[in-house]
Amino acid sequence: MTKKLEIYKCSICGNVVQVLIPGVEALVCCGEKMKHLEIQNSDDERTEIHSPLLTKTKNGEIEISVKKHPMERNHFINFIETISEDQTEVRIKYFIPCGEAILKVPDTKKPLTARSYCNIHGVYQNK
Repeated sequence: MTKKLEIYKCSICGNVVQVLIPGVEALVCCGEKMKHLEIQNSDDERTEIHSPLLTKTKNGEIEISVKKHPMERNHFINFIETISEDQTEVRIKYFIPCGEAILKVPDTKKPLTARSYCNIHGVYQNK
């Protein structure tokens, strides 16, 4: 069974979907089962340039960024999202190549998970 906020990708057409409400056992696209994208955090060079960095700003916000990652036409951060500890609040910002991958959210003083999605290397996470 799928789980809330899991991310899946179609290996044929490249569709990427996130589960909002769990239900079916497997998601299908283009006639095939979609691939569940696991969090890619590990101790390697890719983690450093893909993992979202959370920084408190002077004006009461938290800035979530992936500044070291390329933002080229064929390789870029598609989105950054934040997820509240109880998963009741999700904020997401989408990006285009040649821009910056930065999302700012209010500092609620509550635990927050940030995830970034690279169109080539997948999903990375930081808390």
